Amino acid sequence: MTLVINKVSEYFKLVDISSLEQVEFENGWNLEDAPKVTTCIATNKTNIYWMLESSCEADYNKELKPYDFKEGLWKKDVAELFIKDSSSNAYQEINIAPSGAYWTGLFSNYRIESEKLLSLNDIIINTEVKPSKWSIQAQIPIKSLKIEFFETSKVNICSILANKHYYSYLDIEASKPDFHRFE
Repeated sequence: MTLVINKVSEYFKLVDISSLEQVEFENGWNLEDAPKVTTCIATNKTNIYWMLESSCEADYNKELKPYDFKEGLWKKDVAELFIKDSSSNAYQEINIAPSGAYWTGLFSNYRIESEKLLSLNDIIINTEVKPSKWSIQAQIPIKSLKIEFFETSKVNICSILANKHYYSYLDIEASKPDFHRFE
């Protein structure tokens, strides 16, 4: 199943993303009795807009602040976006924690990290953490990506909750969680 990327006008704002249709995750690992997770993604000529919402209490490092750049966010609750380069096997991974801390990495091929990135220029991150749910919203300037991105680029949105529930929008056939594939 291909993830539908909504096309929005140049006047679209990040706060408008909650008005777009959310899709519920149906794929992943250890999802029996798992909390509900929804997402949506949109793009225009200049930005990618992304939202993920989880219906459970957030487990995250509360010492991290919005825009802190931190590796290893996947060890706790996290939203992950994988974007495949349009003309090669390269892809970029972006992780955002409920705190608003984030990380990004560039991979030349399956799990081969080619460049440690220090930041995404001009990214906007909004988060909300409540006792029984958390959400992230991000506006990512296309020009800040290290890969070629077009409306037809392959993407996958993933999430890890409670270090035991692994969600993937794409139905990836693997015995263990592996979000680095675009099947």
